[in-house]
Amino acid sequence: MRPRYRQFYLCVAFSLALFYLRILLHTPPRSDSKRAVFERSPREAPSVGQSPDPKSVNVLFMMSDDFRLEPDPDYIQNTDKDPTTYFPSHVHLPNLRALARKSVIFTHAFCQYPLCNPSRVSMLTSRRPDTTGVYDLQQKFRSTGGENLTTMTQFFKDQGYDVMGTGKIFHGHEAVDVDEPKSWSGPFSHPETWREWRRKARHMGATWVVVSDKMAKELPIPEEYMVQYAESALQNASRSSKPFFLGVGFHRPHEPVLAPSKFFSMYSSVDYPSNYFRPKHVTPFSFRFAQSVNSHVRKVRELNISSESHQRAYLLAFKRAYYSAITYVDDHIGDVLRTLKNQGLDKNTIIVFCSDHGRLLGEHMSYGKHSLYELATQVPLMIHIPGLTDRGMVRHQLVELVDLFPTLAEAAGLPSLTPCPRTSRAVSLCTEGESLMPLIRSSTTVGKSAVFSQILRDQFNPNVMGYSIRTHRFRYTEWLRHAKHVPYQDLPHWDKTLARELYDLKVDPDQNCNYGEKEEYSQHINHLHTMLKAGWRTSAVSPAKTPQN
Repeated sequence: MRPRYRQFYLCVAFSLALFYLRILLHTPPRSDSKRAVFERSPREAPSVGQSPDPKSVNVLFMMSDDFRLEPDPDYIQNTDKDPTTYFPSHVHLPNLRALARKSVIFTHAFCQYPLCNPSRVSMLTSRRPDTTGVYDLQQKFRSTGGENLTTMTQFFKDQGYDVMGTGKIFHGHEAVDVDEPKSWSGPFSHPETWREWRRKARHMGATWVVVSDKMAKELPIPEEYMVQYAESALQNASRSSKPFFLGVGFHRPHEPVLAPSKFFSMYSSVDYPSNYFRPKHVTPFSFRFAQSVNSHVRKVRELNISSESHQRAYLLAFKRAYYSAITYVDDHIGDVLRTLKNQGLDKNTIIVFCSDHGRLLGEHMSYGKHSLYELATQVPLMIHIPGLTDRGMVRHQLVELVDLFPTLAEAAGLPSLTPCPRTSRAVSLCTEGESLMPLIRSSTTVGKSAVFSQILRDQFNPNVMGYSIRTHRFRYTEWLRHAKHVPYQDLPHWDKTLARELYDLKVDPDQNCNYGEKEEYSQHINHLHTMLKAGWRTSAVSPAKTPQN
């Protein structure tokens, strides 16, 4: 090579080296300080708290109605060893147990109101019942709480998601206008056979129905249509460039309790509750009479049993139907999860399972959910986040359904929700809960010192509202006068308590004795009254050490 050409090539090489060196010096290093949430290939996985590519993160939101937890005495210790013990061993739930193995499960999750419409509105708006003004099955939250309230599904739609839903997510036609069109990208899928089944069960005088193959062929159970819709939606989503939010709301095990006969065959016997009696020192407001055994028995003639034993026989038969129905729901959850995986969507989809509230099945001689006892207010809640919860996690901190909206927003890398002001009717987007992502990232994160629930007793004049606080050790409830339909304007009359209930869950986990008037608990009662009156805002950030109450 001639010297002049050699000099030319050396100059070019030197210039290129300077060019690439300049690029390297001005390119910030990639931060690996946060743990990846989603596994993506071939592109880089986003991290918790960062905004991921919106095409990469989907949400499959599944919920059941009236699905209760049944913790045993060794519940906490067992779930730490095996997350599948989150669900009672005597109930067949293979698909939910499999999901639990790769999810974070919350052993102490509670609803804000143990009734369908108020609970679902609170969860989906992340605002509490006294803010939404919804206390019954007919009230519309956009009328009572504010026309511009942003719901969880509406939020995801506004972020560019294709938001679809089927079954029961909001309460239904009587509580929302045409299934809340602001909250969905298109028409909500609600199988009309649910109305026909309600009429059929009412005509039969039945609170549950063993659905034969012939009956199912003539009138399919609504869940069959829901699963077909969900599977079709997932197939379409796999071909779309948009992220999706799919809500699947199973009606069961809500009454009428429906399940094919093969699921009933799984339960030849069920256990009788050990506390088939009213708690000692119970108040007049603790239960709705409509939820008692005597008013609930509607199948006595079909059972063909004597009047002396009809309550016991009915209870056992109803529990058998209830367990059959949740196993039926579990079977369909498996169908949806298999479709999600077959379509290649499982690696980048957050999966949620929860219920709107629990219910009693004969405990304290009650069959309903209209109470502030643990079995009515505690709910299953588990969240699968690919890349983060794959090995399974257990969290024992106190959490609430009102926390779910901000949690999913953060998990998906979307804008966070700010806390609501005390009067938030004019604020379209805010939260009265907290994101659970700090708890998910670290088991040592200190959670809330208390959670809150309430229930209205409108059979009294004036109305009575029960306000309940649940701490690590106690459940404390006060029954107060309350003006229905007037949120913000008529605050609870804390100086006019009609009755109080205190249950020491450390010594009485089944809540069989009310210590609300016991002198030896007076200091605890005074402290819990102060916490209850102060409300959720002061309980959101816990002290550094574990509370004793």
